[in-house]
Amino acid sequence: MIAKTVPSVFRIGIDFETLEYLGIDPGVVEETYKPIQKHIKPLQDWAGKIHDELLTEKIDYVQHKRIEIDSILAAVKNNARFWEFILDKLEEKFPTRNYNRAIDIPEYVIPDCVVELNDIVREKATYILKEERSRMQIGFSNNRGFLDVTKYDKSIPDHFKNIIEEDDTIKSLLRRIDGIARYEQN
Repeated sequence: MIAKTVPSVFRIGIDFETLEYLGIDPGVVEETYKPIQKHIKPLQDWAGKIHDELLTEKIDYVQHKRIEIDSILAAVKNNARFWEFILDKLEEKFPTRNYNRAIDIPEYVIPDCVVELNDIVREKATYILKEERSRMQIGFSNNRGFLDVTKYDKSIPDHFKNIIEEDDTIKSLLRRIDGIARYEQN
């Protein structure tokens, strides 16, 4: 159905080449069956038009026998080998690939020392804000009516930043970081 609708679609199917690749004797996996004539007729017409003897032999074969993928998988007893075949066919048809969507090439990475510095600041700031954060959580836990949440979403970070920047235990560290930042900007 897809081949009719989109003739350019690449198809990987079970054929004699597949059996040869996987080292399977067709007699081991083939089944006798009677196909619907409307499935065979177009193939016969096509083979007649291009006068291909090998194709005519294959069409004669499918008039009486079929090979199902389940039979192939059972005979291979090795899904990895079967997928190797699929990948080989895909690589043959599409020899180059663009991995830019699959592999993330970051614009930058943060050096370990900066991550460590950030962890130190986070740890110290969390300790400094612990009591104020707890006090605020208690204050917001049982309110009557409705609050303007966006107002608090904007004001709390500024409030916390002021507390951190004014704390004596972290002031000297922040001054050194600020000195490095200002030096690098110039």
